[in-house]
Amino acid sequence: MSTLSFEGLVPYDSPAELPGFREVLRRGAFRDVLDDDAILTVGHEHGGAFTLARVGNGTLRLRETSRGLEWTAEVPDTALARHYATLAERGTFGASFSFSVAPDGVRWGVDADGRTLREILRIERLWDVSLVAWGAYPAAEVRVHPGRALELAVAPSSRRKVGVRVRSVGGRVLAEDVLEGDPPVWELHRRPVASLDAYRRRLELLARR
Repeated sequence: MSTLSFEGLVPYDSPAELPGFREVLRRGAFRDVLDDDAILTVGHEHGGAFTLARVGNGTLRLRETSRGLEWTAEVPDTALARHYATLAERGTFGASFSFSVAPDGVRWGVDADGRTLREILRIERLWDVSLVAWGAYPAAEVRVHPGRALELAVAPSSRRKVGVRVRSVGGRVLAEDVLEGDPPVWELHRRPVASLDAYRRRLELLARR
C-alpha cells in the first residue's frame, strides 16, 4: 500500500486575530514539544473526528525551523485519506494546531497598531496539528504529496523474471521486477532502494554469487 504525505507549517512571527487580542508565536516556542505524542486530526475543528497519524508510532514527524513548526505525516492511501487530501488541495481545509502554554511562556503587551498583543514564547504541550475549516493562523500551511511506496506482499508469480525496472515514487527509488509477457508485466512487489548507486552495488554483489 502506498501513502499520502501531508505536510504543514505553523508559522512564527505571523499574527492571529483572536477575540480581544492579537497573538503571535515567537521563534523557539516549539523547542520543548518536538517529542510530544501529538496527532494529526481532521474534522470537527480539533475535535478529533479522525486521527490520521501520530508522533508515537512514527507516522507524524515534527521539526522546528526558522519558519516555525514544520510537520510531515505519512498516511495510508485509503479512500478517507484521499478525501481529505483532495479537500486540502482545493483549499477547503486549512491547517491549525492546539497547545498548552508554559506558565512562563506568555508575554502581554501592545503592538504598533495599539492592539493588545499576546506573544507565545514557550509551548508546554502540543496536542495536535489539524486540518480544519477555520484556522486561527491565516499563514498556517498544509500541502499534500504522493508518499512513499510501501512494500506489498504478493503471491508468487508463475511468470519468469526477465529484468528489473528502477523508478522514483514519492521521492524514493524503487526496484520492480519485470515479468515475461507481451508486453512485459510489472510485478507489484516493490523494494525501496536508498539510491540508484546503492541499487547498482546490490546488483553487482548478486552477480558475484
